[in-house]
Amino acid sequence: MAGLNENAKKIFYLVKEAKELGKDVTAADIANKIDSTVQSVNAVITFTFGQKKDRKTGEVVREAVMAREEATVADAEGKEKKVKYIRLIDDSFDPEYVPADAE
Repeated sequence: MAGLNENAKKIFYLVKEAKELGKDVTAADIANKIDSTVQSVNAVITFTFGQKKDRKTGEVVREAVMAREEATVADAEGKEKKVKYIRLIDDSFDPEYVPADAE
């Protein structure tokens, strides 16, 4: 397994920075900052930073690094809408780590 690709690293550092600054960030916010699509950002969050379970046993083989938190906010017209904020939940994760067998 290789280390994270550049987009995954960008996503990680943006979510980490938002946490450190006490700000909320959505997949759309991240997509705009890294010139990507919301779908691509959500795919990275789900498959790279989400919890992973063994398909046969259902056993958790990797804990989640990030999670989505649903919230209700007012839009520009004052109407309520639901959004999902991306939260960093594992502060010990090292995005620069590359396993020794990744060569």
